[in-house]
Amino acid sequence: MGESEPCSRKLKVMGERGWDGDWDGDGVLRETLLFCAWKPTDTEGHFKVDLHTLNLETREISPALITMPPEVGDGFSAVVCRNHVYVLGGGGSMDRRSPDWGTGQDHVFCFDSDHPDHGWKQAPPMSVPRWNPTVVAAEAQGKIYAFMGSLQFGDVFDVGRSCWKLLSPPPDVDLDTLYLSPLLHYDSPRSRILCHFQTYDFRGNFPLYAYYVDSESWECLSENFGTWPLGSVLVDGLLYRLLCSDGDKGVSSFSDHSCPLEAYDVVENKWLPVNWSSRFPLLEVPSYSDIYHLGNDHFCLAWGNTLDGYFNYTKISISVHDNSGEIHATLLSESDSIISVPFPEEATCLFTCLK
Repeated sequence: MGESEPCSRKLKVMGERGWDGDWDGDGVLRETLLFCAWKPTDTEGHFKVDLHTLNLETREISPALITMPPEVGDGFSAVVCRNHVYVLGGGGSMDRRSPDWGTGQDHVFCFDSDHPDHGWKQAPPMSVPRWNPTVVAAEAQGKIYAFMGSLQFGDVFDVGRSCWKLLSPPPDVDLDTLYLSPLLHYDSPRSRILCHFQTYDFRGNFPLYAYYVDSESWECLSENFGTWPLGSVLVDGLLYRLLCSDGDKGVSSFSDHSCPLEAYDVVENKWLPVNWSSRFPLLEVPSYSDIYHLGNDHFCLAWGNTLDGYFNYTKISISVHDNSGEIHATLLSESDSIISVPFPEEATCLFTCLK
């Protein structure tokens, strides 16, 4: 595979440097994930959310890097843009018994990883309050997009101008019958955001759209792309996802005889054949797993388990055969395929890594 696209994944998988300049002796950054941990502060139902990093080589979770601002409640979303972490929306309280829990908020907070000692700063609020919005960053244009979580479809934040503007959905999409799925990626070389819609009953058509950020226009790439599970990543024009074989329910269902990955070429708009060339512990990987790009042809499948208090991951290699276009996937380590790391102390829930 070629060089990965430089977008808002620098902190999700630190693409240039760690929080403390954590380079190894060869000048290569140790593979690191940034994630949120949900922790109780008392016995009265109050919580806080801390940011941590997980070093995939040493299998160590860092102490809390910083705590979310107290104004950020449950149902917030986070995104990384130009080495800044933005936290958007959410409820009015971390206390689920509070009367304003679950009521969307318009506030936005920003954390500069280059100057962690500066802490969180408040950014201009969104145009409307949003609860658990779906967010993505177009780093080249310096814009952050927040979709759904409100009766208003979308909102776009211009980082340079520090202002928000409402964004309309595709003109032929009926939001009364469709909702935006977890498939939301910034396709950097083509300056567009890939948006996938599903029906609430997982039946009917599931269109895939592209929103071109420069012309502010929509294009339908596929009228019936199929259902979409949680885990997906876009690299070099190829969209990889964890296999969703139980299409009626929209969840992953692995078996010992199926490949856990599918690949879609978003430039040619076609599915590509995938060859899984090594044994994979399919039944041990849950449907809510996510996939992350670590650089070059290295990827990581990761998931948290709130029942046993462990964060699990396995590293894989994905390459494209030059002649046939076939995708080849294999485990990077046959002897230690799934690695389990205990949650940070007192954490009751480990959020997925930041997008």
